[in-house]
Amino acid sequence: MICEKGLQSRSVIDHLSEYFRRDYKHNNTLYIGDLGKESLQRKWQSGKNERVTTRFTQDAYEKIRMLSDALDVTPSKAAALLLDASVRNTHLLNSFVKSYLHQHLDTNRMKELKLVLKYINKKNPYNEDISWFTLLSMIYDEIKDNTKNVKVKINQCVEKGK
Repeated sequence: MICEKGLQSRSVIDHLSEYFRRDYKHNNTLYIGDLGKESLQRKWQSGKNERVTTRFTQDAYEKIRMLSDALDVTPSKAAALLLDASVRNTHLLNSFVKSYLHQHLDTNRMKELKLVLKYINKKNPYNEDISWFTLLSMIYDEIKDNTKNVKVKINQCVEKGK
């Protein structure tokens, strides 16, 4: 899950450390909290909050609970902040999507998708690389009306490009 990857990411934790009110240890780094910082518990953006239900392993929950102590918020709020910081980290999101694709596609489809990505990046006139996340978004946007399964969508797109 993306929250678990966020818990492992130094850059995500570095971002969240700006709001630590209590000390937090991440791997070999000890972040020093400051009780003078404003708590994020009551902060919310009007019209942008939605309830999301998810399940965590006990280990992941304990890590989120320790993060919530450092942030001085509830575990639910800590999970929301962690999810927000994780999806804003493009390297983490790209890694997550690539891992997801490896888990759900066979080896041949993954090779074909890599060739598609290589071709797009080679022919891209904007001198910026298209990421796995961007490629998956493009595929999804193109054929989202017809199917309900990501694996089926990717297979259709690869077959369409042959």
